[in-house]
Amino acid sequence: MPAAATSSSRPATAVTSRRTGFVQVIRCRTFRLWFVLRAFMGPGGDPAPAEATLRETGIYPLTDIDGAPRAVVHEVSGRPFDTIHPTDIRYFEDLPEIVDYEPHDAVDPEESAQLAQIGIVKGTPFTPDERMRGILDEAAHVGSLMAFSIANAPREDDWRKYPDRQWFGKLAGYPTFRDDHDRPLIDLMVRMAWFGSGRTPAMLGEHPGVGSAYTWAYRDANGDWLNPTRTYRLNLPGPIPVKDFWSVVVYDLWTRSMLANGQPFPSINSYSPDVHVNDDNSIDIYIGPEPPNGLEANWIRTLPDTGWFPILRLYGPLAPWIDGTWKPGDLQPHPA
Repeated sequence: MPAAATSSSRPATAVTSRRTGFVQVIRCRTFRLWFVLRAFMGPGGDPAPAEATLRETGIYPLTDIDGAPRAVVHEVSGRPFDTIHPTDIRYFEDLPEIVDYEPHDAVDPEESAQLAQIGIVKGTPFTPDERMRGILDEAAHVGSLMAFSIANAPREDDWRKYPDRQWFGKLAGYPTFRDDHDRPLIDLMVRMAWFGSGRTPAMLGEHPGVGSAYTWAYRDANGDWLNPTRTYRLNLPGPIPVKDFWSVVVYDLWTRSMLANGQPFPSINSYSPDVHVNDDNSIDIYIGPEPPNGLEANWIRTLPDTGWFPILRLYGPLAPWIDGTWKPGDLQPHPA
């Protein structure tokens, strides 16, 4: 689609699945789309149904729906690739390309005016001099660290999922990040953009057995920052209130991507084999550089020189999660 196209010329986009017969029509503000799909495994953790769903899902202009080509699948497991925005001058070098390619109304007027002040204007070459390049390079560094701090250590107390726990998850303003007067909640928007990149109403998990629920933590039970040189024990009381499945995934603190720890997956979930269950039906998960003896199946490896944080997900959360009567334990240093 040419950059000069107007918003009225933007075609609708279809997302379809040949396997399920699912069709969803989406009208977007932009020409380029980022479509995220999470497919569930089958009974017992069989990945075949999920892989089939992914391979049979396509996204293309609605006008092509009758003769749409099959999706091209690129297997990237085990391959390193960058998933975050640059945090230097390259950030501002990417912006003009986006502004030029997308329609005028893809960027809000206020944001467009701010971009124009630093020389980013649709249809105009972006040619900052060396002085401005230095300013923008520093701005990108400072801005990324500000977003990091807002996400990991917010001054407000509205981040707590529970008043007596260190877990995040109370997403004030989510998913619109607007107050009652339709004003943007800037810090909350920055926090989610840094932490999760995307948003969806399905993450709210307000109805039992539907959607998904998330909670994450940066501090241990004592309120101290998680130390990558230490091992921690996370207790999940039983039964875990979930209809579909649960998972604990460890992420790199800076990249917000799954921690590249040398294991096939930096996670434990409902389908993980040989996980030890306690007599009270709870599960202890150990996260750290070394596994506890005899509990390797309950261990997620971390690296002593890389900061990390865990995310607990519940797919199809049930009433005890929604009403707060079930909650995970805080991360306890192990041994204490």
